[in-house]
Amino acid sequence: MSVFFYISQNIKFVIFNKKDKSKIFIFSQVIKPKCSAYNLTYVSYTKPCASFRKNIMEELKNKIKELIIGFENGKETAEKTAENINELSSVKIDVDFLRDYWRSSDLDSFTKLTSTPEIRNWREIDDEYADKLIAEILDDLGNDALINRNSTALEKRFKKSTGTISDWIFYNDITDRTKILELLKHI
Repeated sequence: MSVFFYISQNIKFVIFNKKDKSKIFIFSQVIKPKCSAYNLTYVSYTKPCASFRKNIMEELKNKIKELIIGFENGKETAEKTAENINELSSVKIDVDFLRDYWRSSDLDSFTKLTSTPEIRNWREIDDEYADKLIAEILDDLGNDALINRNSTALEKRFKKSTGTISDWIFYNDITDRTKILELLKHI
């Protein structure tokens, strides 16, 4: 039996058992064949899936960080680096964002932003899940990756323009999650 999950639009992981039932074998597949930035092979892993996913995300974050450092050291062009990051990431960046990220965040925050997977089931967000996502944002206002992931899903679900939730929190000083949910639903 196999289980599939996607890290980004372009990377799919297949998890399955092979003879040794104490281990999970993982194979990653780059869905778009032109992506040369990331090649993974079979690895064995014995920890639970949640821990596995965390380790894979850390590996993805490290690969994106490596690409950025290569660009900053002149080993690759901005265009090629942005293309490679976009192949791996659910957050799409352009050359200008790559060149100027340092103006608003450090390297670790930027790699976390680009390596955090999007919420794919945003159409299924109900009031309870929306409240949970809003609470996560309000509990960690310094985490740009979390804010981006949760806000993007909520804004898609409730048909709001990009940046609406950040504007309410940071410019209108609305920090009551019930009020934010009410605004999402009724404005």
